Amino acid sequence: MVSFEKINNILNRVSLLQEENAKSFKITDEKFKETNEKFKETEQRFKETDERFKENVESFKAFKEENRRILKELSQNLGGIGNSNGDYAEEFFYNTLLKNKKLGHVKYDALEKNVRFSKKGIHDEFDLVMINGDSVALVETKYKANLEHLEKLTTKKPNSFRSLFP
Repeated sequence: MVSFEKINNILNRVSLLQEENAKSFKITDEKFKETNEKFKETEQRFKETDERFKENVESFKAFKEENRRILKELSQNLGGIGNSNGDYAEEFFYNTLLKNKKLGHVKYDALEKNVRFSKKGIHDEFDLVMINGDSVALVETKYKANLEHLEKLTTKKPNSFRSLFP
């Protein structure tokens, strides 16, 4: 048989264990509350970060568009410089040939610049055209020539000229 004292000791131990459990549950509860608060703070920081990210994306888009606009403007300006250089080269050769209408050993009577003509769907422009009773000289001026320009000058331009002025 179990004595009263043993039952009392067991009940005291159970009571102590319940108190310890209650303390542990209270501590665990507080930790859960702290963790919950930290989750809330983290969630708020995520929201703030998302907002900043969206702002950065919008800023980047605006920056990108501004760079495109500046690049386009710069490209147009540089193209304009190239065109100006081409105009300068054309004017230089025109003035030089106007003083002495001679190309190689052939003398010419007339010099025309920027001759444009269209006929039967063929359209072309010739920078300088020199003419005498026997010959025609086509002068294409380029500030900076490349292989494509030379191919066009030796094939397309003469054929086009022959079609436009048979």
